[in-house]
Amino acid sequence: MPILFFTLIVVLITASNFTLFLTLNHSEKSTLLQSPIQSNIVALVESQTFKDNAYNFNIKSLQMQLEYHVKHHHHLSPIPLCIRLKIKSFSSQQYQLLEACTTKTTQASILNNTKKTTANSIKINILNKELGEISWLYTKSESESVYWIVFVSIIEIFLLLLLLRLYLLKVAASKVTEVAPIAELTPLISAEFSNLQLKIKSHLKILADNKRFYPLTPDSLFVFYQHPYALIYDIKGREHRIRATLSCIEKADFSDAFIRVSRTHLININNIQQYAKFAHSSGNEKNVLSIVTDHKKVDIKVSQSLADPLIHMYQGNKVSKSRLETAE
Repeated sequence: MPILFFTLIVVLITASNFTLFLTLNHSEKSTLLQSPIQSNIVALVESQTFKDNAYNFNIKSLQMQLEYHVKHHHHLSPIPLCIRLKIKSFSSQQYQLLEACTTKTTQASILNNTKKTTANSIKINILNKELGEISWLYTKSESESVYWIVFVSIIEIFLLLLLLRLYLLKVAASKVTEVAPIAELTPLISAEFSNLQLKIKSHLKILADNKRFYPLTPDSLFVFYQHPYALIYDIKGREHRIRATLSCIEKADFSDAFIRVSRTHLININNIQQYAKFAHSSGNEKNVLSIVTDHKKVDIKVSQSLADPLIHMYQGNKVSKSRLETAE
């Protein structure tokens, strides 16, 4: 096992050194590895502010962004840098050329430098339309090599620590010679537990049934059944829709004020006199309860069996729900 572990370490070091060699010799146009300068410029172009300014052809703001970018670069690095932006508007084919360089730097001074220079560019696309490109030029220094050396070294150290941890866990596991006996667990499903489950389920069912009737507030005025929903209207004309029958609402413990006046309607006897007029006709003619609020008007045809109790109620006599139900 130790031989295998140290073999893996040797392989890892060899691979990391080869990766480092490729990194230090990569081309500037590589899409896999980007220098810090290129990464920052790509982030600038992909920012929403830059895209908005390019879309609106805001030359002044674009120039300010370029100047701020090179100023920020100069604050962090001594590498001379020049950025050039070639941009056009959506409606014109004429390009506008913008340029910004670090202090005491020009493109000519960078090109005349004896050190190796690096140039690159990327296209600017807004809404699938090419509006120009941004290019940059700088003097390559050893700072980029240091950057990649540090980056690869951190990855190498992390992988070495991971391998060491796996090795130590394997060694510790191989030293375990005895297994502790597993204690017998008391069965969870007992008679008391089963009864408790049934009790909880019954309470949950009650809650689930009652939860459907939350719109039955004191402001409710009448209920109209339209299969499969009960439409509850309040005094402000608002409609609440629940999936329930009128029988379910009548049987609810907290809906004592609601009584049935027809096959499809319930009314709230506490509010109905304030918002409704009852027109009673003798014989076979219809009895109509007209409900009028600031927000809604509706006529309800009242069953003949409930006409007399409603007349008593509108004459000022107190009518209970039980009396109305008896009349049915």
